[in-house]
Formats: sequence, structure tokens, C-alpha cells
Amino acid sequence: MKKWTEKHEYYLSEVIFPIEKKLMEIMVGQNNVVRRVVQGLFAVGQRDITQSGEKFLGTGHTLCEGPVGTGKTVLCKCLSRLLAGDNNRVSGIPDALASDILGCEIILLTGESKTVKGPIFCSILLADEINRFPPKAQTAFIEALAEGTVTIGETSYQLNEPFFCLATQNPTEQKGTSRMQEALSDRFMFKLILRENSASEMADIAQRTRLSSFESLKPIVDARLVQETRLFFYDPDNFYVSEAISGCCAKLIWAINHPTEYNLFNKEIEILDGEHMFKQKPAINNRGILHLEGAAMIEAAWHRRSYVLPTDIYAVAADVLRARMMIADSSLHALLEDNENYRTETELCDYLIKQALDKVVLP
Repeated sequence: MKKWTEKHEYYLSEVIFPIEKKLMEIMVGQNNVVRRVVQGLFAVGQRDITQSGEKFLGTGHTLCEGPVGTGKTVLCKCLSRLLAGDNNRVSGIPDALASDILGCEIILLTGESKTVKGPIFCSILLADEINRFPPKAQTAFIEALAEGTVTIGETSYQLNEPFFCLATQNPTEQKGTSRMQEALSDRFMFKLILRENSASEMADIAQRTRLSSFESLKPIVDARLVQETRLFFYDPDNFYVSEAISGCCAKLIWAINHPTEYNLFNKEIEILDGEHMFKQKPAINNRGILHLEGAAMIEAAWHRRSYVLPTDIYAVAADVLRARMMIADSSLHALLEDNENYRTETELCDYLIKQALDKVVLP
């Protein structure tokens, strides 16, 4: 196991925690959401190879879901103010095109072509109400989130490092929204649910918004320091992930994909009577284990450990895996009918994940 050093402590206390602290001052009653958003910025999610043959280590792109008015966009805007660099925003509209996000090639009067880069060319991208984008526009995000590149015409462009997408979406039950494509949802490390605030928290929100000034939110770190911190915590010389931990992540995902082998989800399987529970098979693919392991690593760092324990997997599993467990429409209706344990698709996924965790990770 690796020891926690002064350099570990510097990056955690002087770079990461100040961002979390500032966001906690703004967001009331959403501590877990704030923590996961900051973790997503510094985590390593997607791992790929660039066209030039170099190793690509993507951030833990994060999706925040909640009803209108729960502070999703405020959280995103506040994070962008704390980070120096190019930060852009795109808002979901039904008639948006992929070129509105990526950019396009135009022909000048001289007959020459020119590439106009879109808002995705930045360090922090706020994709507001992403599930209001039509399917063709949603595909514009996939390459950027998975590979850190954007293709316009016949040319591929490398995005900034780090590139972090913080997206919001409204529940699909609301008018004007649609279910996010599975391929896009799978590119996010975290799917976070903003809960309803209590009466005392709502009063606190009213006080803070009246007395506080967002002008006090000034850049704390720049993109270079964020990237330096991310790579430090991911470096095997500085952080240890045992084969047993990787095996534990894999076993958890396998159990969800093949529940009968572990005697899981018996009630749900009986209700469905042979119908497939998930829209795709396997429900969670190989990308899921990369994001689960990356999230567990940054969770361990939060507890001042340079190695991962099963408790770290337990802590982050629901936030990582719920975005990947797409319940089939017909199965969802059957399972939600007259059920006391869950009322929405998100609650159903969390219920299934907890069953698997209790059986596999911390039996």
C-alpha cells in the first residue's frame, strides 16, 4: 500500500477541498451532490488512446438530475466561476443541431473554407437540460466525452485537457424532455439526484441568495493545476489499486448483469416472468468498471488514503452505476406498479444496486 505523503495532502487540502468548501457555501442541503461534482472534475473516468497514440485519461463527466428550481444550473455556474480558463454553456432546445455544439465549416466569399469552433471547445462545459436536445444533437457530445476529441468535417481536433462536462437534466416525466441516449448516458461517470430541500433549508436558501454575492466566487485554480492534480492521484507510483479491488468492481457489475448466479433480484424476476429487465444486455458494460474504479480512487483520496478499500466502492457505486442501468419500458411499468420499495426508475436502480452491494461487496 502507498503512504499518504505531504504532496498528497497539498493537492487535497490546497487544490480540491477549497473548491468543495466554496460550493458548499452556495448549495444548501446537497452535500453529496457537491462532493461528487468536485470528485468528477478530479477523477479519471474514460481511458482511451488518442489518434496520435498517446494515452487519454478523461475526467469523470457528471450528470445532475432534479426538478426545475433545485439549483442544478446554479451549481454548474458556480463551479465554472471557481476555475480559471475557458468555460462555456449550451442549453438544450428541441431544434438544436450538432453544429450548434461542435462548430462547422463555412465557405468564405473568397472560396476558401474556414472552421468555426463551437462552444464545446473549452475546459468546463455546462450542458444545461441536456435531455431537451434532440437525439442528433445529443450525439455531438459522445466523441468529446469519450475521447476528448471533436470531428468537424474530415478533421479531428483535440479538446483542452482537462475537458469536463457538467450536465443537467430534468426528470423524463416532465414535458419537453426525452430519455437520454444509452450511448451518451454511458459516457458520464456520475448521475446525481438533487433531493427536495427541507423547510429550514429553503429558508436558508432565501437568506443566502438575498445576502450573499456571487461576485465573491473568484477563480481558485486553473486548468493546468487541475490536470496536474488528476494525474498525480492516478499515477500508480502515488496511488494503489489492488487486484482484489479491481476484482470486487468486476464481481459487482457481473452480479447485476447476471443476477440469478448470485440469487439476486428474485422478486423482480418473478414479476417480469421471463421478460428482460434491462434495455440492453449486458446492463453495465466494460466502461462501467473503469468509471467505478476511478470514482472509488478519488473517494479514497477524500478520506486521506492512497489506496482503495471495498467501502469506497460501496460509497460511490449507486452514483456511478445508476446512469448505466436502463430499465426496459415495459418492465419498468410492471415493476413500479404497487411497489413499496421504489416509485421511480432511479429508486428502482438504487434498490437493485444496494442488493448487489450487500451481497457481493460487503456481505
